[in-house]
Amino acid sequence: LKAEKEALHAAKASMSEARLAEVQAEESRLKELQEKPDSPEALASIPSLSLADLPPKTAAIHSHAEPFAPGTTLLFHDLPTSGILYLDLAFPMDSLHNRLVPYIGILGRLLLEMGTDTMDYIQLGQEIGIHTGGLATTALAASAWKTQKLVSQYILRAKTLSHRAPKLFELLGTVLTKVKLDDKERLRQIVLEEKADAESSIIPAGHRLVSLRMRSGYTEADALSERIGGIDQLLFLRGLSERIESDWTGVLADLEDTRCAVVNAAGAVVNVTLDKENFLSVKPALQDFIASLPNSRREAPLVRSARKNPRLELLTAPSQVSFVGTAFPLPAADPRAGAFLVAKKYLDTTFLWEKVRVQGGAYGGFSTYEFNSGLFTFLSYRDPNLEPTLGLFAQAGDFLRAAAPSREEISRSIVGTIGDVDAYMLPDAKGFTSLVHYLTGYRQEDRQIMRDRILGANREDFAALGEELLSAAAQASSAAISSAQKAEETKSRRGDAQVTKLL
Repeated sequence: LKAEKEALHAAKASMSEARLAEVQAEESRLKELQEKPDSPEALASIPSLSLADLPPKTAAIHSHAEPFAPGTTLLFHDLPTSGILYLDLAFPMDSLHNRLVPYIGILGRLLLEMGTDTMDYIQLGQEIGIHTGGLATTALAASAWKTQKLVSQYILRAKTLSHRAPKLFELLGTVLTKVKLDDKERLRQIVLEEKADAESSIIPAGHRLVSLRMRSGYTEADALSERIGGIDQLLFLRGLSERIESDWTGVLADLEDTRCAVVNAAGAVVNVTLDKENFLSVKPALQDFIASLPNSRREAPLVRSARKNPRLELLTAPSQVSFVGTAFPLPAADPRAGAFLVAKKYLDTTFLWEKVRVQGGAYGGFSTYEFNSGLFTFLSYRDPNLEPTLGLFAQAGDFLRAAAPSREEISRSIVGTIGDVDAYMLPDAKGFTSLVHYLTGYRQEDRQIMRDRILGANREDFAALGEELLSAAAQASSAAISSAQKAEETKSRRGDAQVTKLL
């Protein structure tokens, strides 16, 4: 940065008065071009779909749910998969003690990379590679549709050729029930790797971390996700790396308690995507495998709560750019949500693109709308600004309220929104998406209502979203990852700012 400044000063010093005037004129012309909207003729020259090209009905993902092994539910999707079995085991996390929640962030690596009673972690990895198409884990924390009740599941995902299913079930049983958690050196290695990965991802994934940090102050689900995969997880890993040395017995007990609380078939959902003929051939072995898992009465769901976030949280890291965000709590499960998605698309491609990306110089500026919880967030990516961007986010409601999009602009926004909703999915993605819908209670009829509102969006809906953003401004909160210098400068002008050092 210092070398760049010196080079710029040297270049300026070498210019004549006439050349400096030319540069200033070029800058003015460039700014004028940036602020000038595209002409209707230019926009009309871009090929696009019309509303008549969009299917009015939501594509259904057909599934069948039935009681399975004791205390479990089978969710089956009869889809052509070329003989590949896609299996998801969803274990409830409702009764996992709050102090154990952060361990979920590393539980997957522990199950799959610590080794077992009969195999070290290298042998286990080789067995998984030989007999399966891969094993993976993910944590789902979401709000149930309309009720806002917390849905938290730990999901083990697996795939293999259907004729190799018995070997897959054997491996799954091994990693779930016979994992060797008492290898202190291996655990230390995994925790240090996870900590290093979390720290190195702060800059490339800054917008994701900022978004999760803000949202964790509004919903139980996002607060849970923050502890599992956000900045709170990084802070936990730093503490855990030290605690392994000072309190190994306590760490080992926590790991075993976490595994036992999660690996419990009671209340689990067994999600299968495969054609019916092949499924009938593997179903008996699958039932035997599920029946072999621990199955005990779960404790009552524990109370979770959202974080208490400051009005503006500034997280510092050595970076020349910032990641800026503001979250607005709109009404949950608003019946106008489908139309608001269209207005969001318009906002992304006009105001945010022009103001944050083109004129502001950020690599990206966009919004997200979680229509079930109602959280509407604005985010910028690799942004040279901080306070000016926060100011732009605050102006978005006024922009939408005063917007007068043409019918063509509304149609383009509708087409773009449907493109997001109707994203192409392979069979495994269809099965997993259906599982999430099942767990959260988001039914086919709900999705059709959402689609109808998308297709019927109009100018009044754009103004209505603007009004909602303005009404929610008093409850909004912001966060940013930036340099320490920029954070302190912002704090000196904003009395509501809290600065936290990350790196």
